[in-house]
Amino acid sequence: MAATPDLQGLTLDSVDVISPEHYERNGYPHAEWAYLRKHAPVYWFDRGNCDPFWAITKHADIVEIGFGDERVGRFGGG
Repeated sequence: MAATPDLQGLTLDSVDVISPEHYERNGYPHAEWAYLRKHAPVYWFDRGNCDPFWAITKHADIVEIGFGDERVGRFGGG
């Protein structure tokens, strides 16, 4: 059984799933992805260190969007 990621101290403003520094310090951001799945499964990730993107974290949402869900634009932002 996989260990439960530590979600303490995370907020939507502190979640980091993209920076090389985070990967170097902490490894793969399992806790951050788990936090997003729980608190904001469809999240507009907009930080200064990368181009903004939609973080879609649940399989059902990915499938729905992949089949042409018009609620989320292909190129639009949050």
